[in-house]
Amino acid sequence: MTSPKVIFNCKFTHSFNRREANYTETKIKNTRQKIINKFNYFSDENKRVLNLFDYYTGKINKEKTMNLVLENGKYATKEEVERRKKQFVKYIEKSNLWQGVISFNNDYLNSNITISELEKELVKSILPRFFKKLGFVSKDNMAYNLSVHADTDNLHVHFSFIEKRPNYISNNKLNYRRSGKLSSEEINFLKNEVAITIERKKYLTPMIKETNIEIEELKKYFKKDEKNFILYDKKDLMLEEKILRLGEKLFKNNYKDDNIKIKYNSIENQEIKNLTKEIRKYLFNSKSEFNNAYLELKKTLCKINNYIEEINNQNNNSSKIENSLTDYKLKYIESYMLNSIVNYSKDLFNEKSKKYKTIDINTLLKLVVLKEYKKEKDKSRYKILNNYFKNNIPKLKYQNKYEIINAIKSINKQLEQAEEEYKKLFEAAKEIIM
Repeated sequence: MTSPKVIFNCKFTHSFNRREANYTETKIKNTRQKIINKFNYFSDENKRVLNLFDYYTGKINKEKTMNLVLENGKYATKEEVERRKKQFVKYIEKSNLWQGVISFNNDYLNSNITISELEKELVKSILPRFFKKLGFVSKDNMAYNLSVHADTDNLHVHFSFIEKRPNYISNNKLNYRRSGKLSSEEINFLKNEVAITIERKKYLTPMIKETNIEIEELKKYFKKDEKNFILYDKKDLMLEEKILRLGEKLFKNNYKDDNIKIKYNSIENQEIKNLTKEIRKYLFNSKSEFNNAYLELKKTLCKINNYIEEINNQNNNSSKIENSLTDYKLKYIESYMLNSIVNYSKDLFNEKSKKYKTIDINTLLKLVVLKEYKKEKDKSRYKILNNYFKNNIPKLKYQNKYEIINAIKSINKQLEQAEEEYKKLFEAAKEIIM
């Protein structure tokens, strides 16, 4: 497959150290001047694409940047253009220089992607993949730039690239690439990459927006002011015990400051990391709203992956487009969850430590009993606690289950004594009222 909607032409200039190029002093001087002139042509403001918004805001002719996009996706300043002229004149002493033009049908381009999006895609994604196809090892060892021109009937992109240092493997070591001519396979590769990027932008943009909305919904489950805050559920004693245990371990490892947010990836203690992951896994209950929301996100990302895979299957000459977008989304929400868990655990432990001298399982049980007792005052605290564990523990697989059961037995007598004391107080109060 090659795209008829994208036209590509490329030429090369041999490096000065190539014997077969038969460089003379005059030819070297002329070639250097041509490079300088090309940069003047590329960055010519009269050829720049400007929209009506730029016109009405007075941006035209007042912009400090030039019409030349650098490797970082930003426009070059006048000083950077001058510096780049000198760099390319230096690099061509040992490296070939490639210069190309990519031309489009205007309607095709405008109906799928904006000029600014196309510029960024070319610099950040398409050209680096193209360099890899040409056999170059690292994009960081390449100097390259581009500019979009609108001085003809069709919008077109001028670009040039050159090796800053040896970046091509030959004879099992790094050298400069000797061959300047591009094969038809390499040319079709770039055309296809450009066409794929332009067409998928129109299809993917709405889906990307959808994933962003779904991610924001997922994040609400980790915010304390949201009604569905998933980490604050006193009904699940097992979850809270793990959270408090994690908070205690963080405290003992000098994560004490309330004002400093912890980054999960900065934690070195493996025990803390494992416990954090246990809590994360615990949250993925098959019936929970949170899990359903997470599955919806994965469905949308799966649609995006299927679309990209379909394009790859259609285009045998194109490289496999990595699922970097969908991978990034999942890694982002995963990182957000883990960061939220460690910070909430730290804050909860610090908060409870201020109220209670020790936070152990006995204290936690008493807190549960107190909350349930307030709900159902007609039952004794012993019955409440007993019913709680009868109803919950058999449903859960938890390594500290027996520790909790033993803790219940150890406080049974205390609870019974307390119950008797409550009864006596109640009887005494009744007699006074009578």
